[in-house]
Amino acid sequence: MMKLIKRLIELRKALDANQINLGEFSEGCQIAQGNSSLMEIRVAILEFESLQATVEKLPKTADGVIVKHGMKVWLIHPDGIDDGTVCFHVCDEGGFSAIQKCYSTREAAEAAKKGEPHER
Repeated sequence: MMKLIKRLIELRKALDANQINLGEFSEGCQIAQGNSSLMEIRVAILEFESLQATVEKLPKTADGVIVKHGMKVWLIHPDGIDDGTVCFHVCDEGGFSAIQKCYSTREAAEAAKKGEPHER
């Protein structure tokens, strides 16, 4: 289902960018979805985009992993790498900035400290 939604989003973006015409969009959607209507496809895309926008607002570590209460994270500092546990509480705007400096795994923190990319 996720592949289908991603393909439909690609088709919609191509249509919006005038890279394909409406007929090509319709044909691509029918091939991707089978016999669902364009309206059903459009609703699925809008729902997916809404969920994606919500996920983008969630606090994430420096390596892009969504954090949750009680999750272990690693922070780079001049003397090395320390671990800690995420604890959410009511805070002022921007209160997630410390989490955004942490990493989801020790390996990710070590790679970042060395300046190497790390796949999650």
